[in-house]
Amino acid sequence: MLLDLEKSGCVDGMATDNEGNVYLALPSAASGPGIYVMTPAGVLAARLALPHNESPVNLGFGRGPEAGTLYVATVGAGKVYRLRTGKTGSLPPR
Repeated sequence: MLLDLEKSGCVDGMATDNEGNVYLALPSAASGPGIYVMTPAGVLAARLALPHNESPVNLGFGRGPEAGTLYVATVGAGKVYRLRTGKTGSLPPR
């Protein structure tokens, strides 16, 4: 198990980078809404908060020149944020 949702709230969106890290959009986590970055070993590496403590609902990495950018949609405010992660999103298998 990577994450116990009973303690962490509801995951609404998910993306992975090319290093195997998992980016989880948690709009209602007990420790605050944000993007939670989990390592392949299941360790919380970071919590990326959005401006005004907005709640993320979906996310995805860009492609091409924007490959190191994570795009995050929010609930309520209807905004999309661009976060520069320095990581490249993993591509799904063909």
